Amino acid sequence: MANGDAAAAAGMDVVSGAADIKKSYDEINKTRDYLAGHETAGGHPAASVISSGQLPITKGGTGAATFAAALAALHAVEQGGGTGMGTNRIRIGWASDSSGVIVQVDNTVIGKIYFGTPPNPDLSSYQQKGVNYEAGNGVLVSPGGRNSTATSGYAAAYFNGDGTLRISPSALRFKENIVEWEESDLDAFLALRDVKYTLIGDTEHVVHVGWIAEEVIAAGLEEIVPTNTDPEAEDFGLPISIDYALAVIPLHMLAKRQAAQIADLTARIESLEANRG
Repeated sequence: MANGDAAAAAGMDVVSGAADIKKSYDEINKTRDYLAGHETAGGHPAASVISSGQLPITKGGTGAATFAAALAALHAVEQGGGTGMGTNRIRIGWASDSSGVIVQVDNTVIGKIYFGTPPNPDLSSYQQKGVNYEAGNGVLVSPGGRNSTATSGYAAAYFNGDGTLRISPSALRFKENIVEWEESDLDAFLALRDVKYTLIGDTEHVVHVGWIAEEVIAAGLEEIVPTNTDPEAEDFGLPISIDYALAVIPLHMLAKRQAAQIADLTARIESLEANRG
């Protein structure tokens, strides 16, 4: 390639061998005009500046020829447009008061992201409308709290073994291996102590009533006593609560036994009265 061929290929004027060199100053100024035009107007595309058509990242380019390749080269996260996603604009930034990372979708602030324990243990300051927060150790904090009553469509729910909150299944379609629950030692059940107590660590000393989980197990009703299922916990396998809702089953057994006793006594009384007459 001869001198001037690259300039001609880029659309610039070149000086021929027959040109009047007495006007070389004009050609020099024209070359400087080309440089000035590129500096002020950016008139030369990357394809005209570099042979590959891809400006490297080290020089301010993307190092790629397509949008997808540019994202990969720059290790950038593509915003929206994926499966099930909208095309909203997402902003993530550090809060001006250094309280956490804020997520905003379009013009709506979604909230803060925290890793590990939030800086403020009072989660109420982070609540958004209709959002629940896990405070840890099986505790849920929900807007409204105990003063928001359940309405139609509610169902009983319990913490599952994996820590999630789920509805208690009772319909036949959820059950298998169904057998009659053998009558427990109902006398032992009746002998359970009905106690009053306060919880360790409760500075307000609120009085509760109930049974002792270990005593319920000793009475033969271990089925209604949940235990700690976390194998990493120090109290793994030990009782932690009593499912008082399930206590209705032995109560129902007692009711059936007493109903049978009442029916038997009634029949005896009727027989005695009939014979006396």
